[in-house]
Amino acid sequence: MASDPKLPDLLVSLMDKLTCSVCTQLFTDPVIITCGHTFCKTCLEDQSGNQCPKCQTPVERTLEVNVVLCEMIQQVNGQGGNESQGASGESRRQPERKY
Repeated sequence: MASDPKLPDLLVSLMDKLTCSVCTQLFTDPVIITCGHTFCKTCLEDQSGNQCPKCQTPVERTLEVNVVLCEMIQQVNGQGGNESQGASGESRRQPERKY
């Protein structure tokens, strides 16, 4: 079976969508805020004020990590398990999924 020639473009597009606009790295502990934008949890915590860095919408300061998005990023990175690398290269433990 031949590989799809559009696959590299799809991967580049996916990597772009999984990139934080604050640190320009793949999301680490991604959180989705009330306006729908997504950022690394630490990037949002480090921002002064309570506004979305993209659209300036007021943001609640209760930030819950999107576990499904974490797993997608791990797959794109080719990583297994519950660790991912943060923007500065340090290894961070991802939250365990609880049901």
